[in-house]
Amino acid sequence: MSKIRWILFVVALIIGISMVVPVESSAEGQRITSMESRMMAIQKDQEEKVMVKDHEVKQQVVAKTFKSVNPSLDDGAALKFAQYVMEAGDYFGVDPFLIASIIIKESHVKYKAKSKRAAYGLMQVNWKVHRNNISNTFSNIRTLSDLIQPKNNILVGTYIFSCYFKSSGGNVSKALSRYLGASGRKYIASVMKYHGKMKDLYSFHIEQTKQQIS
Repeated sequence: MSKIRWILFVVALIIGISMVVPVESSAEGQRITSMESRMMAIQKDQEEKVMVKDHEVKQQVVAKTFKSVNPSLDDGAALKFAQYVMEAGDYFGVDPFLIASIIIKESHVKYKAKSKRAAYGLMQVNWKVHRNNISNTFSNIRTLSDLIQPKNNILVGTYIFSCYFKSSGGNVSKALSRYLGASGRKYIASVMKYHGKMKDLYSFHIEQTKQQIS
């Protein structure tokens, strides 16, 4: 083979190798990317399942605690009240366990409860004090009968507490004192006791749920 042909042969060989290697490398890269995408999709799916379960577990914990406080409450009502708590908590950005704890302390989960100070419903909302604010904020709540309805009462009570919470700079104790209308240490301690119990029960159940999903 002449020198020129040998040089051309070597050049062609080098070009051929350079064309083959990137293709293999590209294919390998695509396989890795595809694998990473599948892993990310699986992880996202698991996270979404945990989020759904998280909401369900919180609602079940609230319902179970309501039943323990008020045994006369049937399962359907307890679960419904818990659902209203979750919805109000999501809407106003308040911990649902805190809302549920206020309900327990205020009314023992009795939706027709009425105090001597004209406070009504599950969250013992003072109609005379908050009437104008309630009417201006909630177009569907115009009468005392409207306010007593469990869903409305929880929504209004959560709204009032959220206002106190924000104006108190995120201080739960101060917000609870304002909700009570007095600096009651026993009141705050009682609310936080139920809050702690629900958090513990939730942690137990959510850990079991994560183990089942993984």
